Amino acid sequence: YGKNWTQFFFLLSGFVLAYAELTRPAHVPNKVSLLQYVRRRLIGIYPTFMFSLVVYMLLAPNFSPIGTFQWVSLVPTTLLLQSWVVVCGEKMPMDNTAFAWNVPAWFLSALTLYWLTLRPLAGFLRRRGPAATCGCLLALWAFALVPGLLANMVPQPKANSCFYVNLQNGALGYFHVFFAGAVAARLFILLCLKDADTGAKPNGDTRRLAIDSMRAPFVFRYGCCIGYTLYILYFLFVDMEVMLLFFHNGGIMPIMLLIMWGAAIGEDPIAKYVFQSSLFRCLGQLSYAQYLMQVPVFIFVMTVTSTHGEVDPKVFTKGIIQVLPKPMRVLFPFILIAVAWLVQRYVQRPYTEWQQWRRQRGVVGSDERAIGCIEGACGRWAAFARPFWRTAREPLAAGTGCEAGAEGAVGGTGSADAATCGAGAV
Repeated sequence: YGKNWTQFFFLLSGFVLAYAELTRPAHVPNKVSLLQYVRRRLIGIYPTFMFSLVVYMLLAPNFSPIGTFQWVSLVPTTLLLQSWVVVCGEKMPMDNTAFAWNVPAWFLSALTLYWLTLRPLAGFLRRRGPAATCGCLLALWAFALVPGLLANMVPQPKANSCFYVNLQNGALGYFHVFFAGAVAARLFILLCLKDADTGAKPNGDTRRLAIDSMRAPFVFRYGCCIGYTLYILYFLFVDMEVMLLFFHNGGIMPIMLLIMWGAAIGEDPIAKYVFQSSLFRCLGQLSYAQYLMQVPVFIFVMTVTSTHGEVDPKVFTKGIIQVLPKPMRVLFPFILIAVAWLVQRYVQRPYTEWQQWRRQRGVVGSDERAIGCIEGACGRWAAFARPFWRTAREPLAAGTGCEAGAEGAVGGTGSADAATCGAGAV
């Protein structure tokens, strides 16, 4: 049941990033390009990812020999493309790009793809009210039935099906979960925030926002207590194996959203006295490094404690903790947290501070120059293609009368018919 929380990564990422985008005043232009935006998202996390990949590469021979498929998959893995579309080899279930190297890193690959959709999604949500936002959220929850039903049609053993791996460990299976996180951010803004200057509901002119806990619904304010209670009931009385990928890929989304909303408002007792404690703040800072380092640390521990030399690859089908010797089952979480602290302290933090130092001094790196070249090439291609695009549109515009209306509108002489035509296009 612990693997149910995979969906929480995507919900939380969609929520946090969409919140940052939606709370930016609409009249303030976003000067950061899409590629620059993705780069900024990766600055703080890519070094830890690469460190975990190198450590895994050094320890992997103790787990199983590195095959041809793994070496071929190294390039897309390094570029975080391994789970955009999972490509499979002959020796399933391990011969697929999502599992070829450090397995937990597949979620970061999927997130990178979702980041590219965030701005258009935020633009769509910015124009939606509470009713439409709730409708979107319900539709995305209902969509979680799709991967569950599709997975149930896959013959056994399901792990040997490339389509099944795409649903469970690829971007294909979670885009609706990420979108739901963004929609949840919009609903949170509409129902739980106020204009910090006027105390009124947020609008297009709002410059500063503040939590309005008095206006927030009860289930939002105490979402952590309600959500965890529902999760305990789900754990006790629901057999998730009946439709595994429904529950795994968004089926318990309402429970996760309640926990997220309750933590965001901060009045819930669990949020106030547990999540905001020093211990949990520290664990929160280590969570990313801890997640990526769990498999390398596991292989190291198994190599040290195993009496058979190499680690049997089939251990992953049983779960990491279950196959460890009994004393190590108790020690493993503490070892993992210690390793995560070292990685965060001596890999992640120094790189982030170095990037801040470079930005303050105006140093332009090779990655920034590469982004500039790509954007320049795209701009030149768009300028070259624009006349051909206009030429292709002329016959259609002549048939609808929209082109002439648009030209009149630009000149300030557009008619009401032209305005109606434009509104229909929008």
